[in-house]
Amino acid sequence: MKTRKFYWMLSLMILLMICIQTSPAQENILNTLIPDNKWALLFQIDEDFDISSFEGATISIKRKLAHKVWLRLGFTTSGDYIKNTTPGSAATSESDMNIRGKINVLLYTNPTKEVKFYLGVGPVAGIMQTEENIETTKTKDVVISGGLNVLFGVEWFLNESISLLAEYGSNFEMTYTYYDRWDKNELGNFILTAKNNSTGSSFMPEAVKIGISLYF
Repeated sequence: MKTRKFYWMLSLMILLMICIQTSPAQENILNTLIPDNKWALLFQIDEDFDISSFEGATISIKRKLAHKVWLRLGFTTSGDYIKNTTPGSAATSESDMNIRGKINVLLYTNPTKEVKFYLGVGPVAGIMQTEENIETTKTKDVVISGGLNVLFGVEWFLNESISLLAEYGSNFEMTYTYYDRWDKNELGNFILTAKNNSTGSSFMPEAVKIGISLYF
């Protein structure tokens, strides 16, 4: 369902671009360089976007530093809490939280064109935490990651203040994971019964993102 919604939105965005591009009233006012010190706010979503938890959404701000160079700071957050109190069954609850941030230096290859292509690179870091409570057992799983993000994208300007964009990237990260488990003893107290720490590395392609930028 999420994938179908995503591709429906992508198709709508492409149709909008075609309609505006072919409109006789469209003025080619953007074949000039964007002024230095310009700011922009970005809102992006991918195929995992969920309006209730905000999963799959990225909010960023960027600033133009030089002729072809922008600096961008972005955050992705999501969270959920599920509690089951069905009569006749054990009470359970589960919560998860995910926060990721990245800083990218963006290089625009053709900054004077209406349709602009760009490349990006920069650090990325995140933390993901899941907790589960099943009456007599509690668990906590935390993953901390950090590494390098690379990306490329295309941005098409509707006017001098608004643009649409599509972007794809990948992350090369080191990860640190720890897992704790508590079980209830005969006295009704929870005691730590398992603990595991590990490190590793990962290569994680990101889902294609589509979005909108507002320049000011």
